Amino acid sequence: MSDARLLKLECLTPVHIGCGDALVRDIDFVSAGGVTYLLDSEQLLPNLGDLPHGSPQKMRAEIGRKIKELLTRKGSAAASYVKRTVPTMIQASAIRPAIRSADGRPLIPGSSIKGSLRTLLLAGLLCDQGPGSQRKASVSSTVTDCLARTKPRDRWAAQALEAKAFRSGTSLRKPTPHTDLLRMLAVSDATLGTEDTDIVSSKALNTTRETLTAVEVFRPGTQALLSMALRRQPLTGPGVHAFFSIELPMFEQIAQWSRTHARHLLKGDAAFFKNVPGGAALHERCSELMRQLGSDASIVLRLGWGTGWRTMTGDFLTEEERARLPMHVGKTRKVVLDGHAHNAQPKDLFGWVRISPISADEAAQLAARTARPAAPVGPLAPQPPQTPEAAVSFPPIDSFNQRVVALQPKDLGKVRGLYEEAQRTGDPDLRDRRLGSLAARLLALFGKDKHRLRSLGENMPALRPHFEASDQRR
Repeated sequence: MSDARLLKLECLTPVHIGCGDALVRDIDFVSAGGVTYLLDSEQLLPNLGDLPHGSPQKMRAEIGRKIKELLTRKGSAAASYVKRTVPTMIQASAIRPAIRSADGRPLIPGSSIKGSLRTLLLAGLLCDQGPGSQRKASVSSTVTDCLARTKPRDRWAAQALEAKAFRSGTSLRKPTPHTDLLRMLAVSDATLGTEDTDIVSSKALNTTRETLTAVEVFRPGTQALLSMALRRQPLTGPGVHAFFSIELPMFEQIAQWSRTHARHLLKGDAAFFKNVPGGAALHERCSELMRQLGSDASIVLRLGWGTGWRTMTGDFLTEEERARLPMHVGKTRKVVLDGHAHNAQPKDLFGWVRISPISADEAAQLAARTARPAAPVGPLAPQPPQTPEAAVSFPPIDSFNQRVVALQPKDLGKVRGLYEEAQRTGDPDLRDRRLGSLAARLLALFGKDKHRLRSLGENMPALRPHFEASDQRR
């Protein structure tokens, strides 16, 4: 017996499912005049002429220089190379695009949704009464054995736990796809509209490393049609061998488990954000999401990039067991920023979705909204490319900001030159923006070194107001 349903997937927070590629600054996108332009590199590169030989770093720098020259020289015609315009300065060195179907529509793969369901079911099937309840006695001994054999980055460490949850076959001992209980669950891709994506910047909290990254996300409120089929009975009967000794829970049970597990993960995140600088808004966001969980038949999951170790593993280890892991886990959190600057404040979490029952009429409306386009749509291109006739002049590249973004801790000797260049700027507004950009980069590099920042403020007093404004925002 199979229980097949049409469902509505809704993004509660920004969701990023990447395609594995990255758009590179100054080659695939440029920022100028307060705007970021995502470029059609396939059209641009043939117009650059002969490219130099040498190290990858030198080749990248020379390609970037040629692209800037070409865009500035061509003026308004440069818009023919622009796929998409983002009305802000993206300071990250790369942008991660979302995954798309062959015809260019962004999508959340069924494999991502099924992977999140697998983690939920792992946490539920290994406990007596679902996620958050007492673990089964046999599971605790298996966990102890797994921890004793775990080596750093051992990808097979939890295989025994997976086998206990999903491969309780009576005959085939060797793990194969045919002996996995999740063969009983089928999930379709959820295709979204080309206008449903946005670009946000992200960083990891509770680390001194430079982690600023821009990603293409499905924005909160985005909805998509999803189908899910659950076979309730194992493939048994006269003449049919039994692979499984257990069944998957019913949809209603999975929904209840998902809300219990979501509440567990959000409480853990709320406790984390309460104790880290800049986490106050996210602590409140966790509480807001917990209020959205409700008690209906919806399945609440967290999936995709930036969701963290706790989400991907089910987080059913005790604190003592987690401390025995050979790698440091759960010490940082990737968060969505309110803007794209290095000193932008945390705003939201990644990856939360709700999957709800849907009527036939609503399913038809969602299907029509995300129908296949007449022509393929390029990556990161929710609107058609602009034509030179309709475009405004492409603004000149401000190389100052490019050099500021490229600063690393070892480049402290370059700061004085950039500071003096900013001070010599004739336009007061541009001078203030340049000083603010330099101060933001220094805060990102040396934010936890109060002595270093004090010294920089004393030697370059025009930076001090920007340092103080950042302290007040925190």
